Amino acid sequence: MWPAYYSLRNQSNRTRGPVKELIKATDGHYYHGYRARFPNVFDPNFSLWLVRELENYGSNRWLVRISIDDADTLSGFGAGPDVDSGGKANPDLGSITLITPPTQTENMAIRITYADTRSTRSMLCSSSS
Repeated sequence: MWPAYYSLRNQSNRTRGPVKELIKATDGHYYHGYRARFPNVFDPNFSLWLVRELENYGSNRWLVRISIDDADTLSGFGAGPDVDSGGKANPDLGSITLITPPTQTENMAIRITYADTRSTRSMLCSSSS
């Protein structure tokens, strides 16, 4: 299972639309680091996609475990800027959330257009009220 990848494309149409991606959406003027991917885990479509994907496995008695995601292409969990990582230092995801644009209409890296254009910041602000 690869939710950080497939939920960005809404693979198998498990939700109302694709999950937004945080790192590629940031402005190059503010973030110059390595641009792997990280899904907006606060996007309601992320949890819905994951739940529906898990439902797809059903009650298979032969299923022993599920491995989720691949850290080679998922950003935010690797070495920080204080470690020599060959130019692939991972960003602080809190900082990335703060510099993500207020809206996202599309993600040209994966050729996706969003119907719901709210960003992580607007989703967090609306969920706390």
